[in-house]
Amino acid sequence: MTQKRALLVGVNSYKDVRIKNLNYAIGDASRLFGLLANLPDFDAVLLPDPSAEEVIARMEKMVFGQEATAGEKEVLPLSEGDLFFFYFAGHGFQPPGKDQHLLLCKNALHDVLQGHGTNGSVPHTFLKEKAQQSLADMIFCFDACRSSVLRDRRGAAPMAGSAFLRDIGVGQNKRGACMTILSCSDGESAEEREDLEAGIFTYSLCEQMRDRLKKNRSIIFDTEMMASVAKCVEQYGEQTPTFTLPAGRQFVLFHGTSDAKTGGGEIPLPRVELPEPAPVKEQPEVDTETLLTEVRKRAEEEAAKIIAAAKRQAEAITKVPSPPPPPPRRLNQRRATAWS
Repeated sequence: MTQKRALLVGVNSYKDVRIKNLNYAIGDASRLFGLLANLPDFDAVLLPDPSAEEVIARMEKMVFGQEATAGEKEVLPLSEGDLFFFYFAGHGFQPPGKDQHLLLCKNALHDVLQGHGTNGSVPHTFLKEKAQQSLADMIFCFDACRSSVLRDRRGAAPMAGSAFLRDIGVGQNKRGACMTILSCSDGESAEEREDLEAGIFTYSLCEQMRDRLKKNRSIIFDTEMMASVAKCVEQYGEQTPTFTLPAGRQFVLFHGTSDAKTGGGEIPLPRVELPEPAPVKEQPEVDTETLLTEVRKRAEEEAAKIIAAAKRQAEAITKVPSPPPPPPRRLNQRRATAWS
């Protein structure tokens, strides 16, 4: 059976106070996680505000497997025909003069922004190396470059170094295919909307996936899907998503039953039923005057109880008998003795 796994990373908070925190990265990762985790045979993992070491270790485990230990069960490695989906929402950064793009995690340091090492970040070179080593098909989706990385700078931070991210799936000498998706183009910024409480790109991506699920259509990451996402993005902002897709390849996340069969005539998987929101119960009209009268009545009753209790306490105090007066004190008189 085909294995499908997804690792979704969202970073809002950074330990280094010089790096600006974000608002909706975790929410976006959670929204996409909710969709993927409910697809048949899809194993999805959400990492909110992780360290770079946690991201790297989890990806190694999900792609290349893990032997059974005392505390964890065995994880089989992904093989040919399997699918791995990696999503990152947070700060992305190209250090000055460096041919690399860094995904900044919770423990990223300010020194990294000056081109000193990669501590606290996931370099694109790591992702490319793992993509080349695995036989599985892979999707890398980046919703980064949302604002200035530095806390003391305002405004957005235009995308730079996107070529390195698009290059992740290039030059692979393996049978698995690789697709990369970027939320915006070079010179643009990945916008967020307060009214949506989300990043525009991820919100649009999830809307397109949710629409297909409601109609029980297949979710296929291909040119048609990306065009629909880009059109949805245009309604909310001015960024242009980009993607790289190997010629003649498509990435099937879910087989629907209301459209033509895909993937070489495979049997469609069971229908996915999305939970409908609970109906809002109509509240009966409230007579304001009656409500105020009832409130006054209850307040008067409570006040009367308090006054009665105070009176009883005062009466109890007055009824306590006074203690008897102390006996008269006897003086110790000494007899005078005459000495002759």
